[in-house]
Amino acid sequence: PVRDRIVFAAQAQVPASRRERAHLVDRLVETARSHPHLSVVVKVRAHDGEAQTHHEQVSYPDLLAERDDVPPNLVVESGSMRAQLRRAVGFVTVSSTAVLEAAAAGVPAIALDDYGVGAAQINLVLKGSGLLGSSDELVAGHFRHPDPAWLEDNYFHDPDDDTWVARVEELLGQRATIGLLPYREVPASWMNRVRRLMYRHFAFSPEEPGFRDDLQRRFLVAAQWVNRRRWEVTRLLRRTGLAR
Repeated sequence: PVRDRIVFAAQAQVPASRRERAHLVDRLVETARSHPHLSVVVKVRAHDGEAQTHHEQVSYPDLLAERDDVPPNLVVESGSMRAQLRRAVGFVTVSSTAVLEAAAAGVPAIALDDYGVGAAQINLVLKGSGLLGSSDELVAGHFRHPDPAWLEDNYFHDPDDDTWVARVEELLGQRATIGLLPYREVPASWMNRVRRLMYRHFAFSPEEPGFRDDLQRRFLVAAQWVNRRRWEVTRLLRRTGLAR
């Protein structure tokens, strides 16, 4: 396929604030203007109205819809990331795991550090990768390939160096002879406990038209509300220095 696009992997959680997301949209608009021969694609995981993987307060399609200066070559698309990367001359994200797909596909990339590098930005693993860069480099089209040493440390190694097959065979032999230690279950979160109750209720609820859909919709609304409140409290604590 003809490589005719710059692909931006949108995320629901980072950057977090409306101001930062609006700034990122500004830089995407500038990128599209600087490269009129390319499409700048905002790659989303779901169509408008569908649930994203995580709760999203401000979506990029909504921010773009608020503007009247969006270049025609700045577009929003969903679908397969693999298909997007096959046509990409460059890839950009804040911290999406799709950066690993880009590395595997040989597509040069930029991981934006305009909004910081840390656990809150979910990009600590990219330290030392050679991919971190500013949005100025995005506008200029200065994409790069990951550092080979970083790739080696993050499972892009020679298959001959794999050790997991031998380790699994060792564990299977141990299970067949002396047995394995019992699995220690991690305490369930409140969300998982509620989800378990909901599924149990589904299993024994009457097959009334729309009953399960309505119950599931109520559960999702309640879960999103709780997650939004928790996120707002966490941001407040970080802002006041009471938490990291």
